[in-house]
Amino acid sequence: MYLWQAHNIVNARLRGRDTEDPEFPKRQFPADFLCASCRQEGHFNLNEVKHFLLLYYSAIKPYQQQQEQQQQQKPEQQLQF
Repeated sequence: MYLWQAHNIVNARLRGRDTEDPEFPKRQFPADFLCASCRQEGHFNLNEVKHFLLLYYSAIKPYQQQQEQQQQQKPEQQLQF
């Protein structure tokens, strides 16, 4: 939660500066389209944010782990080239 808060503090400070990329404006994370339940009446619901962050970042698997999972598949499940 500390890193999430620090990220949003920095984004708020940098928002609107001339160094900001107009194609990728600084926003508070998570955006509403990623987690609609994370905000209530304009304020973050910390329990919902924590739940979202755990799900969001738990889905990331290292490349090596993905390779190991593919190797464990049955040969007929693997793509043939």
